[in-house]
Amino acid sequence: MNGTESKRWVTKKAFLNARNCPRWGWETLNGRDAPQSLVKEFLFHEGNAIGERAKRLFPAGIEITSKDPGEALVETSRAILRNPTPVLFEPAFAYGRFIARVDALVPSENGFSLIEVKAATARNVHLAEGEEYLKDLAYTVWVCRKAGLPVSSTKLWFLSHAYWYGESERLLFTENDCSGLIDRFLTSYESDSDQIADLLLGERPTSKLLPICKGCEFKTECFPDFDRYTIFHIPGINKRKLQEWIGQGITKAEEIAEPSGFDTIQKRAKRATISREPFLDRRALGEELRSWKYPIAYLDFETIAPAYPVLEHTGPYEKIVTQFSLHIAQKEGDSMNQVRESHREYLADPEDLRASVIGLAKAMVDELPPSGSIVTYHKSFESKRIKWLINWLDGQGEKELAMRLKPLEERIVDLEIAIRRGYYHPEFQGSYSIKHVLPAMIPALTYGDLEVHEGMTASCAFLNMVLGREEEVMGKGIRMPTREDLKAYCKMDTWAMVELHRKLLALLEVG
Repeated sequence: MNGTESKRWVTKKAFLNARNCPRWGWETLNGRDAPQSLVKEFLFHEGNAIGERAKRLFPAGIEITSKDPGEALVETSRAILRNPTPVLFEPAFAYGRFIARVDALVPSENGFSLIEVKAATARNVHLAEGEEYLKDLAYTVWVCRKAGLPVSSTKLWFLSHAYWYGESERLLFTENDCSGLIDRFLTSYESDSDQIADLLLGERPTSKLLPICKGCEFKTECFPDFDRYTIFHIPGINKRKLQEWIGQGITKAEEIAEPSGFDTIQKRAKRATISREPFLDRRALGEELRSWKYPIAYLDFETIAPAYPVLEHTGPYEKIVTQFSLHIAQKEGDSMNQVRESHREYLADPEDLRASVIGLAKAMVDELPPSGSIVTYHKSFESKRIKWLINWLDGQGEKELAMRLKPLEERIVDLEIAIRRGYYHPEFQGSYSIKHVLPAMIPALTYGDLEVHEGMTASCAFLNMVLGREEEVMGKGIRMPTREDLKAYCKMDTWAMVELHRKLLALLEVG
């Protein structure tokens, strides 16, 4: 509860990011965080919506509304002076150059219980899966205690796996007492605080190559020639090994001594990366592809996974199938035009989700050939969604339709597995994602001209439609995809599989 003098504050997000990467922390604090996007806006909205539901459980709570740090500190101080034992939402506390805001502060016998609400399903805070949440909570506790707040207990609230649509919101959250679990972080936060503050409030730091660079949105800003660091092009290498290589000055695949721990795919990727020549195992590839039976159906699903359930008999983040695309090759030798003209699709109605998910299942079994292989890309996803549909339909009294879906599972084959077994292109850059494989194998076929380029955008767009948020989103200057945009994206996924399959068959015939 420090003074309100105008100053620059170090925020939790910047502090924690800086511990992972100084440049990332600096960009976060100084307005260079990743640009606004449909996905980022929706995730922010969803997090706030979960927070609002937590607040409803404390109807007498007082919200600190100011977004300005200095004003929020004053507002918090006044609220506590007026009532020494209030329930406060988003109160602000400062220590030195650091500021923190608490999701919920609840009076207890010996001070205050500090609650952080997470828009994530329950994590085991005693295992690695809970560590990032403990670090997040620890920062808030560290600042609050240093500011003089008597914090008697610290808690993380997660969304309950047991919660179902329509139940009381009192059952939505599961509570984890973390009072004894965060102490190990507090000492290091204190000892590192001055160095981190100086870094974040000073000039932009020099970029440093780190294991996390591979997935960072700023990687090509920091390193315009990032692709030359080909150690990142070996699939399945963990962060510890990457850090070891970087520490030894190793940044290229050819500098790696062949470790005995490399599996077949990693060895293959290393050789292809160094030689810049694709790897082809005709026997393995042919064995996989020739096991597929005509008619061949190329199938792709799109889903939504809302934090707060929007459909009967679903829970938090349950994946709901809302769309499919289907291309069919009736027999070997069908022309590309014939396959293109076979296209079928279904997109659920966001205003009548239950009826249209049932309609989707019916349309899919009606359109799929009664026999033959069903080609997917990363088949575990489609297999799990079909199982989900079977279980959900059964719970909706649609037992006959559910039974019609059951035989589909054993017909599913995987284009990704075929590629993994017999082909690797250096432009895969260590990933077998279709978004990496397609431009490497068929450069002319691209998602670039589409409004929707990836599945998370499609999911967030459809959820905005379900929640009636289209105008709100567009009012923020964000382009809201249309239903036709969503159809075009899903159609591209199945057409990409058609083209990739034809390309692989052609490779078998060469040489």
